[in-house]
Amino acid sequence: MALPWGDSDIATAQVIVLTPIGTSKFLKKKHFSLQNPHYSQKNRIFAVLIFVTKKAMKVPEHYYDEIFDFAGQWDVPSRCGLKIRDYNGKKIIIVTELYQENTGTSVTYNGASLAEQICQAKGISTDNMIYIECNPDTNSKLSFYDEEFFEVSFEKNDEGHLCQPTYRQLAPEIIKEYGI
Repeated sequence: MALPWGDSDIATAQVIVLTPIGTSKFLKKKHFSLQNPHYSQKNRIFAVLIFVTKKAMKVPEHYYDEIFDFAGQWDVPSRCGLKIRDYNGKKIIIVTELYQENTGTSVTYNGASLAEQICQAKGISTDNMIYIECNPDTNSKLSFYDEEFFEVSFEKNDEGHLCQPTYRQLAPEIIKEYGI
């Protein structure tokens, strides 16, 4: 199967098949090889391809100093890359999405809880941190896997827990200033 962006890196793909309303199964998943797809368009099936690559999804180790295991949503075991740096009397906490190496909750989906778990494990006050989420460059040809850094600010609820994250994408000069 020839793809416009080439298929040399693609190992498998997952198809999420949405069948028309009124059929016995509205949503089902199928796994298939790109060389032998098992998906058809009969019965007005709508499909979305999600490609998983062999080498493009590996996160380079320079993005993190350690792998941090955390309790994701519903306490699902999850992992992220972690770097902690000093900056003007504060601790910069950089969490990196690990994609294939994390089968649990993403860092973005669980930001407030993850920030609290890191602060507790590392003895950092949540009032003395700059929390940054990193979507690393994975050498993918798909633009949504390009490198991005977001500074995340949190509110605190009545119990003092972090909540309501606000994201601000960091410009290259700020990334350089922070020493990331």
